[in-house]
Amino acid sequence: MLGLVLLGSAARPERRDEWSDHDFFLITVPGAQEDFRNAFWWLADETDIADSVRETTHGVQVVLANGHLLEFAVFDPDEIGLARVNDYVVLVDKSDIGQRLERCAAATREYSHHSDVAVELRLFAVRVLVAGGRFRRGEHIAARMMLTNYALPHLLRALIQGADAASADSIDVTRRFEEVLPTAAQHIDEAYACPDFTDTCLALLAIAEECLGGRSDFPGVLCSTVRRRLSVDVAPDGGS
Repeated sequence: MLGLVLLGSAARPERRDEWSDHDFFLITVPGAQEDFRNAFWWLADETDIADSVRETTHGVQVVLANGHLLEFAVFDPDEIGLARVNDYVVLVDKSDIGQRLERCAAATREYSHHSDVAVELRLFAVRVLVAGGRFRRGEHIAARMMLTNYALPHLLRALIQGADAASADSIDVTRRFEEVLPTAAQHIDEAYACPDFTDTCLALLAIAEECLGGRSDFPGVLCSTVRRRLSVDVAPDGGS
């Protein structure tokens, strides 16, 4: 083993609670990675492991018998550059692991700060339109997936960039959003509590307009168009 790196809440004790998992990187000599990804003799007694799944080329998830989750990736030193990291603590460094991780963290921060608010808002509005249309068509599962997995992240990125929220998570914009922008988070939560799916879509549009509508690059025409389209009771002929 050349390095061991704790990530996320494992690296930030003040964020840990009973639901925190353990995220970490294990750095090995080149050629040894697969041995550590496929067998867990180094991790725990086999009777302590409920199951495991290979998530990515480098990453594995292991659930212990007590329900605790271990998420880790195994790299050789050169593969570290493939990772995106924010909070981390290097516990073992028998090479230049710390320097490589700092370069990864800097690249991650740089990437996260390049979100274009106007583009995010346009993508958000278009995907709200698609979600609303799919729901009207009867594709309720696809509609909910489009709204939550695709439209909402664009709104969250726009809100964070618009507020210049430097404390936001640089990897997953949804993490700890409630701490970064509590008022916006509360309004989004209320939007999702609407009993009607279309009302949720319209409420999310209203949040975008309320929080960012004063910007010169706000796509007001697009948002108004989407609002009108989703507010009709019957879809126009020819739409699908």
